[in-house]
Amino acid sequence: MRADQRRLLEDVLSETLSPDFADELLAQTLKEAGRRCRYRAFRRGAACLGAAAVVAGMLLVGVFLKVRGRVAVVATEAACPVVHTTALTSDQLVQTRLLAAVAPVTTFVSVNVVTTTPTSGGYRRLGDAELLALLMRHPAALVRLGAQPEKLIFLDPSDSDEFPVN
Repeated sequence: MRADQRRLLEDVLSETLSPDFADELLAQTLKEAGRRCRYRAFRRGAACLGAAAVVAGMLLVGVFLKVRGRVAVVATEAACPVVHTTALTSDQLVQTRLLAAVAPVTTFVSVNVVTTTPTSGGYRRLGDAELLALLMRHPAALVRLGAQPEKLIFLDPSDSDEFPVN
C-alpha cells in the first residue's frame, strides 16, 4: 500500500473506538482481495480447460467422420456402377397438350346401363325415418295430400337438383 493511502486510512480510522480496528479491516480487505484473485484464476483455468475439451472433441469427431467417410466411399464405388447419360433429341421428347373442353374422352368401348325393378331384388324400400336420416344435412319433409302417395319436399329448391326423382 502506498504511503499516502496508508496515511489516509489511519486518519479515517483514528477516531474509531477500537485501536485494532484498522488492522482488522486491513486483514479483511487483503483476505477479500486474495479470494477475488483466486476466483479469477479459477475462472481462467476453467475456460482454458473447456476450450481444450471442445478442441479435443472436434478433433475426435473429425477423425471418426473421416474414417467413416472413407469406408462409405469405398463401399459406394464398389457397389454402384457409373452411369453416363446423353441428352434426348427433339423428336424423342414427348409433349402434352390440353384437350378441347367439348371432346369427351372415354376408355370404355361400351357402357352398360343397369336397370333395377321391384322383382329383381336389387333394392329394398327405405322407410320414412331412414330416408330422412339420409337427408339429414338438407332440410326436407315428407308430405301427403289426401289419398295421394308421399312427396319429398326440400326447403331449399337447389337441394332437389342433387336428388333427382325417377
